[in-house]
Amino acid sequence: MPENLGVMLEHFLLSFIPIFVAIDIPGTLPIYLGLVSEKNAQEKRTIAYQATVTAFVVGVGFVLVGNAIFRIMGITLQDFRIAGGILLFILATAELVGDSEHRKPLPGTVGIFPIGIPLIIGPAALATLLMQHEAHGLLVTICALVANMLIVWVCLYYADLMNRLLGQDGSRAFAKIANLLLASIGVMMVRCGLEDLGLVIRKK
Repeated sequence: MPENLGVMLEHFLLSFIPIFVAIDIPGTLPIYLGLVSEKNAQEKRTIAYQATVTAFVVGVGFVLVGNAIFRIMGITLQDFRIAGGILLFILATAELVGDSEHRKPLPGTVGIFPIGIPLIIGPAALATLLMQHEAHGLLVTICALVANMLIVWVCLYYADLMNRLLGQDGSRAFAKIANLLLASIGVMMVRCGLEDLGLVIRKK
């Protein structure tokens, strides 16, 4: 029994670590802070919960049926990456050049898009989940995803502590920087998708 438990723990860690790296919650946290800088405490808690649940549901769903759906529809991971990158770029550009004082927010959506997907669960995380499913099985992969989602939720839920340190003016400046980073991530996703398709030469 202890030996089997040790093997299971090893498989769990081998699955957990790549998923953690692919989700990259430390790198996502600054962007999250920028996107929720104008929200009140209750809205931020709701968004944290919404983003975590969205990411988990999409991750589990993709593990279960992702390959089958892609095959049926003729969609590749590269197609998914390019589409997600374009959507992120459009969203970030609208936030950067729009009139934030008069633009009406879309209540209840920011936790789903872009925070839940594709910031937390994006093409890299989805591809990693598929690889872990192949290597370690469904149960281990789901357990590793659950553990990662718990970490994500804790980080998002308590992200407001960092926001308090920045102050109101700092938060607004941070929001602009975060949206610039978001646009850059969108461009990167499109570039990586084109490189994988062989349409752009990868720099060495």
